[in-house]
Amino acid sequence: MITPMSEASIPVTVLYVDDEPDSAETIAAGLEREYERLRVETAESVAEGSGNDGAADVDRESAWRQRSVPTPLTAVEGFDDEVVTTLRKAGIGSVRRLATADPDSVADALELGVERVRAWRDRAREHESSTER
Repeated sequence: MITPMSEASIPVTVLYVDDEPDSAETIAAGLEREYERLRVETAESVAEGSGNDGAADVDRESAWRQRSVPTPLTAVEGFDDEVVTTLRKAGIGSVRRLATADPDSVADALELGVERVRAWRDRAREHESSTER
């Protein structure tokens, strides 16, 4: 009998594009730590990462997919492993998820003060707004 492969065990490769190689490597490492089946390749431009010599435009779907890769919590300055582990207990594993979270609900779930969670949320929002530029 052949056992079908679980979707969770199928490896996924993504391309992370950032014009700062050190930043790209840091974020790629964080993504790979956060998502076991994820393999992240980095490039300094979409053209470089896609193998496109620049003559042809990368299609919109590829660009959308690249922008949609979740940013790990470790990308937020000052978020150490303890903060990340704590937030994961409340089901928060990405910057976007934290930036849109209800601080009261998260604080309640983690049995923490709402001001602490609100400060974390605000830092996530600041990170998102600084990377959208």
